[in-house]
Amino acid sequence: MSIGGRQTSRIATLGIAKPAVLLASLVVFSHAAWSQALPEQELEQTTPAPTPNWNVTLGIGPSERPVYVGAKRYHVDPFFFGSVSYRNLSLGPAGLGTNLINTDGFRIGPVVGYEDGRDSDGDPHLHGLHNIQPSIMAGAFVAYRLGSFELNGTFRQAVIHTNNGLIGRVQLDYLDSFFGKRLAVRVGPEVDLGDGRYEKTWFGINGHQSLASGLPAYFPQGGVVDAGFHAILNYKYSDSIVLRAIGDIRQFDGDVSHSPIVETKTQGFIGIGIGYHFTFE
Repeated sequence: MSIGGRQTSRIATLGIAKPAVLLASLVVFSHAAWSQALPEQELEQTTPAPTPNWNVTLGIGPSERPVYVGAKRYHVDPFFFGSVSYRNLSLGPAGLGTNLINTDGFRIGPVVGYEDGRDSDGDPHLHGLHNIQPSIMAGAFVAYRLGSFELNGTFRQAVIHTNNGLIGRVQLDYLDSFFGKRLAVRVGPEVDLGDGRYEKTWFGINGHQSLASGLPAYFPQGGVVDAGFHAILNYKYSDSIVLRAIGDIRQFDGDVSHSPIVETKTQGFIGIGIGYHFTFE
């Protein structure tokens, strides 16, 4: 392409700067989003289909959520949402992923993400329990789309602080759109799973912690963590402005439901936000 040297340099600089600035901001955004370790990450667990250009959505709004997973006390907190995709790569609440297989409705690939820990000072009910350290999580996703239905599964193992364990989610989504495709809806049931190390770390109480907290010792073995139902509504107000509402309700099950750390067996989450969507080459 024959253009002046100064203009060429400027365009090249912009071509490099945009992704660099975007990725730097996404590191901050994604850490803030993932560090919540709450439903909005899991609800957007799937890796988007490949796109030819940079496809970006970033948003924020208020949410009401439990103080910790299993708490009876709720608080209002920022709700971050968004995703970045470029060709066969995507960055979203579940992590950085890529489609190794994408054919006939099937998508399979690896995913690497971040999960925050838990501070025992975060709620009086946790006093005397140990702090849980954050971890990098690595695993895989699989999705199958048939018409308006999509079956998703994501499994991730803590690769640092490995006692945080192996977690998984299986969900079935119904997808539809209304009002000339301005309103996109994703709803469906979900099941969360955890191995023994995950449940012992997050919901177990050893003898020392029992003495320090006054809670009885408890040793969960792993299995189904909870089951529930989720809904995500995205309204395309304009080509650049996206409005989002998200809700999730879940019922703890198995060993987790009997943990002394769990104050209530049913928990919910709700959030609304506004986002900015843009694309560039």
